[in-house]
Amino acid sequence: MNKTELMQYAEENGPGSYNWEWEEESWFEELTEDKDVVMAMLKMSDALCFLEGSLQTSEFKKHKDMVLYAIEIYRAFMSDEEEAYQLWDLSDESLADDQDIVNAIGMARD
Repeated sequence: MNKTELMQYAEENGPGSYNWEWEEESWFEELTEDKDVVMAMLKMSDALCFLEGSLQTSEFKKHKDMVLYAIEIYRAFMSDEEEAYQLWDLSDESLADDQDIVNAIGMARD
């Protein structure tokens, strides 16, 4: 798969369409160096790709705009029982003092 094909797939299929088997494909690592691709994957996976699998250690978890996007997506799917502190798993520890991230999550990182 290439970027154009993945972006088209994401547009056509939307949230909930992330295929975890992609992470085993030869193209995955190269494509996930692209910010637009990772943003599409966040949307398709309901932000779970930042919590599980290969993108759990993505450099994009250090990018404030990506983390805010992931928080927005994940918050929409959180159950009432889930605690806000779990949103911190969507970001790298380097963003722990970022006030915009703290405000988006609703609490400081422990």
